[in-house]
Amino acid sequence: MLTWTDVAQVWANIINKSGLQAIRADQPVSIVQASIRVRRLTNVDAGMRVLHGSTVYEIVAVLQDESSRKWTDLVCQVVPA
Repeated sequence: MLTWTDVAQVWANIINKSGLQAIRADQPVSIVQASIRVRRLTNVDAGMRVLHGSTVYEIVAVLQDESSRKWTDLVCQVVPA
């Protein structure tokens, strides 16, 4: 059984960027893409997840703010329930 471990609990600014409908396994699914900005974290990788309330986001990419080194932007997709 797969279990998840908390890495950090931080403030986040979540912006839903886009949504689209696609076909996966011959079933229509809704795909919601979001950008999540958190204070700079260096221990976060693609494949990890973000939990906000009951919504789970899969991290697709981690973009570090290299100029001011204040933020980490997470490119995410909502995991269907």
